[in-house]
Amino acid sequence: MKNYNKKNCNFYYKISSEDNKDNVEIYIGQSCGKQLQNEILSAQKEVLIISPYVDMCKLYDLINLHDKGINVHIAFSKPYNRGHEEEILRKLIIQEKHIDEIKYNQKLNKLKKNRNMAFCSLILGIAIIILSVVAMFNTYSLNLYFLASLPFFIGLRYLIKKKESLNKLPIYYYTYKERIKFKYFWEYNNNRFIHSKIYIIDRRVAYLGSINFTYNGFNSNFETRVRITHQDQIENLVDFVNNIFNDHSNFNGHQIDYLGKDVHGEVLY
Repeated sequence: MKNYNKKNCNFYYKISSEDNKDNVEIYIGQSCGKQLQNEILSAQKEVLIISPYVDMCKLYDLINLHDKGINVHIAFSKPYNRGHEEEILRKLIIQEKHIDEIKYNQKLNKLKKNRNMAFCSLILGIAIIILSVVAMFNTYSLNLYFLASLPFFIGLRYLIKKKESLNKLPIYYYTYKERIKFKYFWEYNNNRFIHSKIYIIDRRVAYLGSINFTYNGFNSNFETRVRITHQDQIENLVDFVNNIFNDHSNFNGHQIDYLGKDVHGEVLY
């Protein structure tokens, strides 16, 4: 079956098996991802995706599927243009903030001790000032009280510095987890760049071609895609995709703690 629409510059070709069970469909043109989008959103169990580029629009689709209990995996590469890269990673990585109770209590006790010492110093300083005013007309006494007040101001300055350093004692630590299962190739190891576009839905249908997992890739760009339903070939593709997810030598992925800290930031005190 062939269909060529000159107006939209689209091309469609379909090869059916004798029993019409297994089909190969080729589509070239715009709106190349329309059928793919419908099948992704209708997934019942699993969606596996490899695409060098991803945008927020499509990422929300995967998050919604995950929230419905669908097993979602996506592998993507570091974009040449950072754009919304950090925003995407912030969505993919959940940061959890924790308080170190031991360090927190130690810090609290030290701050209380410092505060008490500062209060005593303040009382002493006020007393020295009052005595200085009383002895204002006695030059000898005034000089004596002035000299006596120097240790007070030195001590007060020390307590202020001490409080500043205590305030910067770390009491928080962070852990990170993936919102959905993903592999982010943030380095081009051994000159390997993942440029494949593979979509497998429920292990019953697979798409190959040039469609990136972006809104423009699915809708406005002029793309090419092949849709297959041959089960043996789909199982081979599943193995191939899983190998990429599990291969940490040739295709080294992200370190979630490093990325999480980079995109979320960490306040330690």
